[in-house]
Amino acid sequence: MSRSLIQELKRRNVYKVGVTYLILAWVIVQVSTAAVPALHLPLWINTAVFLFSLIGFPFALFFAWAFEITPDGVKLGSEVDPNDSVTAHTSRKLDFIIIGLLMVALGYFIYESRFISPSTNPSTHNIAAEQTDVETTAPVLSLVVLPFVNMSKDPDQEYFVDGLTEELLNSLTRIKGLKLAARTTSFSYKNKNIDIREIAQSLDVQYLVEGSVRKSGEDIRITMQLINGADGAHILSKTFDRKLVNVFVLQEEISEQIAAALKLTLVHKESHYNAALAKLDYIAVEQLVTSRALVNEYNESSIQKAVDVLSKLNKTYPNTAEILGLMAYASYTQMMIGEFKSDTKFAISLAEQALILNDKNYDALVTLAFIYGNNPQTFHKATGLLKDIIRYYPSDPDGYTNFITYLSRRNTPCPIIESFIKSIPNGLLPAKEQQEFSFLITHCLTPNIAADTLAKSHDKSIVDYTNPDTQYVNAKSDVDENPNQKALSDYYWYLLKIGAYEEAQRIIEKIKLLEQSIGSMMTIFDSYNHDINLSKTPFDALDSLDTLGSRLTNLDVVLALIKQSLKEDKPDVLRNYLNKVTVFPVSIERLVDSLGLITLQYYAGELALSEKTAVTMFKQLTAYKKEFPASYRYWQLQRSYLVLSFYSHNEQMAQTILADDFPVDYVYWGGRGYKTTKFQLQPWQDNPVVIEYLRRIKVDQARAREKFGVQ
Repeated sequence: MSRSLIQELKRRNVYKVGVTYLILAWVIVQVSTAAVPALHLPLWINTAVFLFSLIGFPFALFFAWAFEITPDGVKLGSEVDPNDSVTAHTSRKLDFIIIGLLMVALGYFIYESRFISPSTNPSTHNIAAEQTDVETTAPVLSLVVLPFVNMSKDPDQEYFVDGLTEELLNSLTRIKGLKLAARTTSFSYKNKNIDIREIAQSLDVQYLVEGSVRKSGEDIRITMQLINGADGAHILSKTFDRKLVNVFVLQEEISEQIAAALKLTLVHKESHYNAALAKLDYIAVEQLVTSRALVNEYNESSIQKAVDVLSKLNKTYPNTAEILGLMAYASYTQMMIGEFKSDTKFAISLAEQALILNDKNYDALVTLAFIYGNNPQTFHKATGLLKDIIRYYPSDPDGYTNFITYLSRRNTPCPIIESFIKSIPNGLLPAKEQQEFSFLITHCLTPNIAADTLAKSHDKSIVDYTNPDTQYVNAKSDVDENPNQKALSDYYWYLLKIGAYEEAQRIIEKIKLLEQSIGSMMTIFDSYNHDINLSKTPFDALDSLDTLGSRLTNLDVVLALIKQSLKEDKPDVLRNYLNKVTVFPVSIERLVDSLGLITLQYYAGELALSEKTAVTMFKQLTAYKKEFPASYRYWQLQRSYLVLSFYSHNEQMAQTILADDFPVDYVYWGGRGYKTTKFQLQPWQDNPVVIEYLRRIKVDQARAREKFGVQ
């Protein structure tokens, strides 16, 4: 009986249909796995494809048994006379189909195992090579705009005068071939009585602009001097009496006169304020100018004042690019350093509206570049925006420094960053930034020379910014200078990483956990990762994550959510959270988010997918290390490589990585600290490599606490 059943199964091609179905289903699953992240589709589509493929298998077998394909169509097997059966002919067709599918599967397997590598994927160095393709122009002359002096009797006009200085700075960045000192450099001379020639020598600039502003009601008088820094002689000296409503026209006039005096030209001559000029009254002009100075104060109260003023202006003068752009930048800045009453979508909407009205609006371009640069799914948009800023405002040093910072945060190979720095017009970067970036490249590519430089130099500004100890010092300094919510939360994070829980407790009392802010939200996650109980938990902050939208795969966020879901036995929270994540192509430029995604997939039960993602990432790091060994060490990618060796099931490599890749002076606490790293590697907690790695972190934490005098 069993033999006749087997023969009947063979006659009806049930076996071959089953084999054909399994191979075809495997091919479809592979295509889905590759297509979903490439098209930025939700992760649940992969799950659905796999489940439907699995459910369809018994139906395929049933169909093969119960039905037969004949020249007259599909019929029940019982209705077909054995003499008229064409199952033998169908069997031969299935043989060819199976052979074809096997060849496809074999080809894919060979391609994946032999040819897929970081060099065939959108890896960091390929993307960065495109990113650094920015048009530049060699500068001819250098200039600094000193803060204009408030000559009005009302001291409250100080913000207006500062804003006017900043507007002039922004306008001058359009002059092609001009090296312009950055805003922070200019304002460092505010209220200081220093000889013009001394300032010029100190900043290494050829020309200076200084002036004064006197405002009375809607009347304004601006005096302006363009001065030769070598001898203090006035090249251009003018007094302008205008109505306040025409101050933006005056600003453009001053820019053009300076350009003409220096025999230079503007990149684009249309005013920043074409829309505003036709709409705003003199009070609105004053409010707009003052708002810029308030935003650049970079503290919560000043930014809140600016946001309130700009919101009212936007209602009174809708569809004004200058108001919308500055409002977008103010909203984003407020969200970064303190309480936010909106979200990134609101700031993006404002910026996009501004760019529709004026595609060169500086504030809108900067806002979108910063927002998109923090989201692994929108890096490519940030790249284009940063290039636009350099193209439209070629004399703006911030455009170049922001781009270099962006490349550095993406683990871009140092030779590519060096190539971009060399393409920057000579002398355009301020001396301090030029020195910092030059040392970055030296330290990366020739660390021995950099070490000698550090040992011999008495200049405290020459530091290694990739060293976690230096980062701690900078975070502490930021809190001392401007203790806003973002600075406090960043310093708190560093204290947790070195295990200084007493000092962390003192700092957390200053963080407003009841307010929605990036600093507050990240404090909740960081505290939970380090077993510090607060009034709010990671689950309570899920709504804030939806509001921010760009931190769903942040590693600290992911680990805190995993930790709470395990503690409270709520695996559905992780699975639902994973389904909200829009999958992105993992890469070295998205390394931290890629690690977050891999860890989330693992603990959400998607073990095969997590391993596959980790293997892809591990291969990319292997190739990166081989091609750019100096950059691999400089960006301290060893710890990520070690973690990936476990998640990709390359545990045999972990011992080699720990033994060979970590230098003697490596700062181990600089990853995620002891407790967070221990939790991330919990599945392999008994592995000797993990035990030794965690021991080194604890030892280094103690060293750091002693060095910085905190407990």
